[in-house]
Amino acid sequence: MIKVRTTDGAGLTLSITRSAHDRDFRSVDGQMLHSLAPFLGQAMGLWLDRQRERANAQIDETMLAALGGGWLVLDAKGKILRLSARLANDFKLAEGLPLRIEEPAIASAFTEAFAQAVAGEASVAFSFGQGELLLTQIEHDNAPAILGRLRTTPRCALISAQAVAHHFGVSTSEARLAILICDGHSLKVAAAMLGWTEESARTCSKSLFARMGVSGQPNLVRRILNSSIWYR
Repeated sequence: MIKVRTTDGAGLTLSITRSAHDRDFRSVDGQMLHSLAPFLGQAMGLWLDRQRERANAQIDETMLAALGGGWLVLDAKGKILRLSARLANDFKLAEGLPLRIEEPAIASAFTEAFAQAVAGEASVAFSFGQGELLLTQIEHDNAPAILGRLRTTPRCALISAQAVAHHFGVSTSEARLAILICDGHSLKVAAAMLGWTEESARTCSKSLFARMGVSGQPNLVRRILNSSIWYR
């Protein structure tokens, strides 16, 4: 058995075992282990680097999805070459398949935008109900391809009022109102959704603005959108 340590303190052990009825070890066995020893530390370091890269990529992917982002790479005919986990999960897309859009009007608009991206040098923005996709020419595996970068606005309603209240230091009632305002509802609509009077919603909003240190609904929305609440 031999054991080596990498420069960052990680350890790696390599051993050979024989069952009781087999022959004894010979010097050639030790020579085999000895010849591997110089490479074990390097192999362990490379493996650890790969593990760190995977961990970092997972963190990046999770954060990107939480902020409404995603990406995919298409060939010139619209076949998906690579894509982020979010597009695979939320939009049910898969590598090796063409990008298909069921809604005829949206599909037609995408076909036009994609053709412009393939033909030109400038990025082309394709807007649809759930967000926007920026199409850009790139090179993938030594061949022309299109990178699509997705941006959707996360819905604050998907976060619990308790989490919002804890994050911003407001009451649960104020958090419920903040969630509705952040998702684009007016005070009148928010009041109806909460079962409040419009005057009650207005009074609550003033308290909410004061607690969060903002003035008015636009600044409240900006404060929430720029916060780290989405990572919860």
